[in-house]
Amino acid sequence: MLDINIKKKFNNREYHYQIKTKAKTLAIMGESGSGKTTLLRLLSGLMKPDGGYICYDNRFIYKFGEVNLKTKDRKVGYVFQSENLFPHLTVEQNLKLGLKKESYGAIVKWLSRLGLVDKKISKPDELSGGEKQRIAIIRSLLHNPDFLFLDEAFNSLDVDNKRLMYKEIKEILKAYSGYTMLITHDTKEALKLADEIYVLKEGNLKRVYNNLIEVQITAIEKSVFGNTLCVGNGKLSFKAMTLKDEFQIGNQVKVEIKAQDIKLQGIGSLEGYNVLSVIVMEQLEDSYYLVEALGHEFFVQGTKLTIGQELKVWFSYKSVNIV
Repeated sequence: MLDINIKKKFNNREYHYQIKTKAKTLAIMGESGSGKTTLLRLLSGLMKPDGGYICYDNRFIYKFGEVNLKTKDRKVGYVFQSENLFPHLTVEQNLKLGLKKESYGAIVKWLSRLGLVDKKISKPDELSGGEKQRIAIIRSLLHNPDFLFLDEAFNSLDVDNKRLMYKEIKEILKAYSGYTMLITHDTKEALKLADEIYVLKEGNLKRVYNNLIEVQITAIEKSVFGNTLCVGNGKLSFKAMTLKDEFQIGNQVKVEIKAQDIKLQGIGSLEGYNVLSVIVMEQLEDSYYLVEALGHEFFVQGTKLTIGQELKVWFSYKSVNIV
């Protein structure tokens, strides 16, 4: 569990950062100057909050007036837009910097996982932009950080490089046991990589109640609505529309269903709609509710729902966005 509730007055603006989640990969979005990097500095210990606490896995790294761990004790890994590799050193030499000898074996493991073993003796100027960033991420993970901060880490890459790299980055983050905070302006990047998305506006973090679900394609059908994918996650299954033909049965995909696209009342026709029976579990802020369907929790928007209430929800095939 990651539990953050801190305040900071900086540059004549007051910031309030509040997150409580079990998710491992979070995306933080917002305009330039909104305070995204300030959040990372507060979490890493480079800046001191004016109050509140930072707790992860039942351990406080900051608690106003009681605990304030130094940066070196917070075990933070940073990856920036510039990969900051030393140009005169090989990939292997860059990765060994500051690393204990007993950890050298992990270098080959990570390079193998990302198909970069043959780049071990290459210099940075012999690598592509995507390869450099993957090396920079490996360098951070070799030190076993509790937090991995990706601060606009992929901004310098072109669209094709990003698209090719996202799958590998997702695999890296799945293998990493700590918490990842992704600072980005790219909505697609946030949707593809993050488990939860937050937007920083007017000094406050707001949770984006989009349901991001990892599912498998179980069937591909043709209907009056066009091509549809049957996708599922355990017992939970539904349909999504697609106009693309590169999907195959068995593919793992991530889908997005916006809470506001889920209807809580009856509709005239069920054609083209997914229908689920859900139980209301918890009321959240701004009229959002946490509901459960077949062991899977997700968000809906509504009013005057009661905890434990059973109801049916509808969402169209078209509103299931494959990211």
